[in-house]
Amino acid sequence: MNIQPIKITDKAKLVNLLEDISLFTPDERAVALELLEDTSPSSDYHFLGTFEDNGELSSFICFGPTPMTHGTFDMYWVGTADHHQRKGLARKLFNEMNMVLKKQNARMVRIETSGKDNYVSTRSFYENIRLVEEARLKDFYSVGDDLIIYMFRF
Repeated sequence: MNIQPIKITDKAKLVNLLEDISLFTPDERAVALELLEDTSPSSDYHFLGTFEDNGELSSFICFGPTPMTHGTFDMYWVGTADHHQRKGLARKLFNEMNMVLKKQNARMVRIETSGKDNYVSTRSFYENIRLVEEARLKDFYSVGDDLIIYMFRF
């Protein structure tokens, strides 16, 4: 397994990976692909992935600078194929992202997620990597689905 940037030429691999993440809805998959299509050498979106020895893309992370801020970044997406979960891949990607962002003088990373019950494992992962719940907006996505904002500070 190695970590490397995901390029537009890896789009088919990302499509396959997104299909293998049962937590993501079709709309979420479409947005993640839109962000990949927005990548170019001058793009603010950065994708990193874990590639298995057979070339399979097993997990990914997408992040970029938050507009009109200084040293603040957003982590837009992180996901691991269902059959590759619990191997530490997302943690490795998060650490790799942080190394990239330190070189860009990052001060903090903002991560947003859902308050739905099926996101319990996602929130547990964030808390296990020492992210702090900074805010909760009740019924943001829909009634009963809060927006939870986590922060990582350098």
